[in-house]
Amino acid sequence: MTPGSHDLGQAPDDTAAPTREERVEALADELAGQYDFAHLAELETSDPERAREHRIAAHGLAKWLDAGPRRERKAAFCRGWDRAKARAQRRITELEDLIASLRPQPAPAESQTAGIWRQVRDDPRYALVRREAVRLDHYDGTMVIPYSLQELLAVRVMAAILDAESGQQVPAANGEPGAD
Repeated sequence: MTPGSHDLGQAPDDTAAPTREERVEALADELAGQYDFAHLAELETSDPERAREHRIAAHGLAKWLDAGPRRERKAAFCRGWDRAKARAQRRITELEDLIASLRPQPAPAESQTAGIWRQVRDDPRYALVRREAVRLDHYDGTMVIPYSLQELLAVRVMAAILDAESGQQVPAANGEPGAD
């Protein structure tokens, strides 16, 4: 049968693929030719034990050769998997960098304000100033200024105290230098 345009890539019927036993026999013959410089049929008559050894070796090699495509597919899959993992990791890193660049960065005044707040709260006099601000803020037992504003008042008073002690202008709690 001649292959037509509809069955290109298919083996013609008269050249069917060899069976496993035929491949093992051809491999044993090749082994005998390589190691003993004789065909397997010749070796069968002169040294049957050696021919048997070649057949046993051919069976072992045939299993290994049959597993070759499976090993190659697995190795190719692992290579592709590793490349995909590396590509995904690169993409994750790119996205994390993008997200970090889109996050609003704290203004220098805000970080400076946080430093002032920390410095003021660490001062042992802060508790006294805070207590006095709260005490002065009450009218007939009720608070006039909310708690958060009391905190701001105490920090501003402490910033003014630190400013007077250091001789330099300390930024106020709202981040502006000397704004009271």
